[in-house]
Amino acid sequence: MKTYAIIGYPLGHTLSPNIHERLFRLSGREANYVKMEIPRVVENYIVKMHDLCDEKGVTMHLLPSPIPDSKERRDLEVDLEKLYQK
Repeated sequence: MKTYAIIGYPLGHTLSPNIHERLFRLSGREANYVKMEIPRVVENYIVKMHDLCDEKGVTMHLLPSPIPDSKERRDLEVDLEKLYQK
């Protein structure tokens, strides 16, 4: 079973775990989604690692959060939808 997470601080307001858990159940995927509250400095480090992986062609399944409403966010949502359908 895979575990996915939203990473950042604060996360008390986020509905992401509930939304994703529901999507997992509806799609029949065996996965869970958790909150990982971490200091901003660690979140910034993870975002930098994600960018470095992109440059090197390595897939890293982490998304910086929150992502403001934009074309980038809508593209990510489409990509996530495809991921859930696998």
